[in-house]
Amino acid sequence: MKVDRATKRRMAKLRNINWSEVVGDAIRRRLDAEEAIRRPTDRRRAAEAARRMGVFRTRVGRGEYDSTREIRK
Repeated sequence: MKVDRATKRRMAKLRNINWSEVVGDAIRRRLDAEEAIRRPTDRRRAAEAARRMGVFRTRVGRGEYDSTREIRK
C-alpha cells in the first residue's frame, strides 16, 4: 500500500505507533464486517427476533413521538 507524502510525514511524527499493526487491525475488522454481511441469514433466529419485537411493541404501545414528522423537519 502506498501512502502519500503528507500522510507519511504525519505518521513519522508518531514513531511510537506500530503502523503495520494499525493497518493489519483495520484490514481484519473490514474482513470481519464483509464476511458478516455475506453470511447467510439464520431464518429461525430472524423469525424469533421479529416475533419478540412484535411482543415488545404490543407491551409498549403507541407513543406520542412521530418519527415521520421529525424526519420531515
